[in-house]
Amino acid sequence: MYEVADPKELDSLLHDYRFEHSEFLTSSSSLSLVSESNEIVRRFSDAIKNEKPSATERRSLLGHAESLLNANLELLGDGGFPAELVSETHLLRDALQKLSRDTLSELQVGERKDLPVGPAATITKIKLNGFKSFVEPTEIPIRNGLTGIVGPNGCGKSNILSAIEWVMGKNVSVPRRSSAIEDIIFSGSSSRPARNFAEVMIEVESAGNASLLTPRGDKSFNIVRRATRDIGSAYKVNGEDVSASVVRKFFSDVSIDVQSSALVRQGQVSELVNASPRSRSRILLEAAGVSGFHQRKHEAELKLRGAETNLSRVADVIGQLSSQLTTLNHQARASERYRQINEEMRLSQRWLLEKRLGNAELVRSQFKELTERIVRQLGDHQKLIANIESPVDQSSGGRETLSPKEELGVTISQVEEWSKKASEVLESAEETLRDAMQSDLPRGRRSAADTSEMRRTSVPNSAENSESFGNPEYFEQIRDKSVHELEQAIVQLETQRNALGAVNLRAKDDAKEVQSEFDQLSGEKDDLERAIQTLRQGIASLETGSRERLLDSFENVNYNFNLLFRHLFVGGEARLILVESDDPLEAGLEIMCQVPGKKLSTLSLLSGGEQSLIALALVFAVVLSNPTPICVLDEVDAALDGPNVERFCDLLDEMAERVDTKFVVITHNSATMARMDRLYGVTMPERGVGQLVSLELAVAKELVA
Repeated sequence: MYEVADPKELDSLLHDYRFEHSEFLTSSSSLSLVSESNEIVRRFSDAIKNEKPSATERRSLLGHAESLLNANLELLGDGGFPAELVSETHLLRDALQKLSRDTLSELQVGERKDLPVGPAATITKIKLNGFKSFVEPTEIPIRNGLTGIVGPNGCGKSNILSAIEWVMGKNVSVPRRSSAIEDIIFSGSSSRPARNFAEVMIEVESAGNASLLTPRGDKSFNIVRRATRDIGSAYKVNGEDVSASVVRKFFSDVSIDVQSSALVRQGQVSELVNASPRSRSRILLEAAGVSGFHQRKHEAELKLRGAETNLSRVADVIGQLSSQLTTLNHQARASERYRQINEEMRLSQRWLLEKRLGNAELVRSQFKELTERIVRQLGDHQKLIANIESPVDQSSGGRETLSPKEELGVTISQVEEWSKKASEVLESAEETLRDAMQSDLPRGRRSAADTSEMRRTSVPNSAENSESFGNPEYFEQIRDKSVHELEQAIVQLETQRNALGAVNLRAKDDAKEVQSEFDQLSGEKDDLERAIQTLRQGIASLETGSRERLLDSFENVNYNFNLLFRHLFVGGEARLILVESDDPLEAGLEIMCQVPGKKLSTLSLLSGGEQSLIALALVFAVVLSNPTPICVLDEVDAALDGPNVERFCDLLDEMAERVDTKFVVITHNSATMARMDRLYGVTMPERGVGQLVSLELAVAKELVA
């Protein structure tokens, strides 16, 4: 009667008729409506089985069929309907649920070929010793499939999840004497003393990340965290000490850490649904395998800020050194000019002294010559006087002897005059030499030594030797100057030297040291700039790669979430959207869903069971997108009724087959226990002390059979 091609229009008409006019429905009209709806459901089911519609059409047909059946079951719940119709409706619901499960499996395999096939690491064993209620060493093998943890309230079942979180790094930064450390160590009981330490060991088989923890790159290794009272906690990997940050980074890289959505604590399902979009976005990063993105980016940004701070400091120091180097170079030029003036003055003073000494030597020579001449003349005249006196005594006349005596007197007067002149010349020469010595007293001895050396050499050789004392051209210029010109030159040079003021004679050496430091810091500045560029490129690359992976993962998670939601609720619609930011890495994650038979409303207004199903759909969608080594669910089925527990267990079976993640379910529900592959029971034979017993259900079933 109705065309299958228009299920949405039919469903809308039936929905409006049923819920808006239900008060006018008579028993007969309701009976007709239920029968008619069941017939439509059969036609939908046949269309799904025989016509092989597309995935989108298949989901649409299943959704409308489930909506009709749910509405029929609500009407049938009022009573007064034939038993055959009620039984037929329940049979249709069971068949539709089976078809939904089959469709779920086909959709995962057929349309999502890019789903991951397994986690990057596998957890094979957990061992507790002195941890909370497990005072004795307790081993829990973690095998493939479904592992159930059961036991009465207060026996310590949830301590197993706490131990897993603790060994993965929870409370890693608490103080040594913190209550968080004291609380995990067995505190004693009426019959047992308190322990001084607690230890949790987790055995891991890695697919490629072991090199982070073991120097030899072992594929199989154990991670041990041990807490001691008043000391704190420490990590060992295969017996060797490692830092907590390395362990936490390893677990983050294998998509499991203390904040992972795969570790669902008791009561956390409602927290996940009611969390803010920004907080909820963490699970999307986890699904993309970039849960450590923000931490790595933060570490890189810290390094970048540190490098930029160092660069700023180095740039300031380089600026100061540059200014200092400019000053020192100016001082070095002044120092060089000062040395040059001093050298020219020394050379001029040397030649001035030489010329004065040369004049003195000339006077001495002339005086010596004059003295010798006087002495000779005196000798000659004395002989002459002697020769004259003898004849005079014998002569009889006085006129003839008067002339020689007069001549002798004249000669003696000349000699005395020459002697006086010679004495004056010698005295003048000595005064000149004395003035020369006093004009440059600090250099007198050195100049005298240089003068003595120059007197031992010829004047032509002096120009050759002058190259070691000053500018040869200047030497040639001053060599021919007179004493007066040299004196003027020295006065002028001294004026120039005084004009220079205070001179730093170490400026040249200081400039070399500062230049060396400047060059070294310039090299460090170049290294810092390259490091900053590398860090910025690394951050940009990290953001780009993480953004691409997150967008791909978002499509995958969104697809799986809608699929799992419709399976758990037997209909409805659900999707995820990114909000609060255009950047996916900074965006929040909003959940939009419509439970069958209800209008879209705030998630917090849904029942506890509905919130649990939504949270489980989201958790499993993440696990499908990025399988984790282990998934622990702590009493997540507590708020579910019987049919929903069955759907939850069906989904667990499907998940265990589709991914290699090992599921550990802590539960009180007998229906959930019956679906486990093995059970571990936590008992408390004495108050405050937990013990573990195990049971393989498959073996038990064979024994019973």
